[in-house]
Amino acid sequence: NIAQSIIQYIQVHLERPVSRSDLSQLFHLSQGHIARVFRQETGMSISAYVNRQRMEMACRMLEQSELPPGTVAQRCGFSDYPYFFKQFKRATGRSPTEYRSQMQK
Repeated sequence: NIAQSIIQYIQVHLERPVSRSDLSQLFHLSQGHIARVFRQETGMSISAYVNRQRMEMACRMLEQSELPPGTVAQRCGFSDYPYFFKQFKRATGRSPTEYRSQMQK
């Protein structure tokens, strides 16, 4: 199953950039075909899936560690902290610091 193989690849390489181009070369399929099959199987785009997995990883790290939010962002594959902050707030309704303080109560 192509989608399951892509999901496994993403899980192993979540901290790195994941592009359709890279997946296309890895699986020897066109970018369009990979995107279409992934959306059919999962109901979401590859980038949406990657972002959701990264957010889940960031939430776990914020709950279970004392790492600074910037380090959490980097370890979750976000090279740009302001982008991470914006995406995190959009996903959770709270900043990373607010999320951590509320989850650790």
